[in-house]
Amino acid sequence: EMTKYVSPHTLILISSVKSRSELPFKIRAARIIPVYKLLNKKIFSFIANRDRTYKEVKREKDKILYKQMYWDTGVDFLKWQIDAIVKWRFQNENLDIPFLHIHGSDDHTFLIKRIKVDIIIEGGTHKMAINISDTLLNYITPFLYSKMEDSLKLN
Repeated sequence: EMTKYVSPHTLILISSVKSRSELPFKIRAARIIPVYKLLNKKIFSFIANRDRTYKEVKREKDKILYKQMYWDTGVDFLKWQIDAIVKWRFQNENLDIPFLHIHGSDDHTFLIKRIKVDIIIEGGTHKMAINISDTLLNYITPFLYSKMEDSLKLN
């Protein structure tokens, strides 16, 4: 989406989707039946206090931070996020810039079976960037070096 506004040399996607066609059915269906608009403070509190909301975050200190961020942004921001994803229409799967798409095999938000990716992290979840940032760097760094070398050869 950001490539509409900026022209990066490379793009790295982690636990994300490249187009609307990669979104799971439940998110696409929410456009037709927008149940999420009924979300209020009471429902938000229920979601925010469930252990299940944070189960993909492994370290306790990260859970505390994630939970605090969740509470700080609140119900209005959560509704905005859901609305933005539901209404998103981006269709460009053939980006004109080099990109690396990393996705977890256990991502329950954006299901791997719908997504064309470059690297699958076994056991990785939608929140894997929080849990395994060091591991992700092992994949990202060689990709960035190769793109820098390509760029230097062109100059």
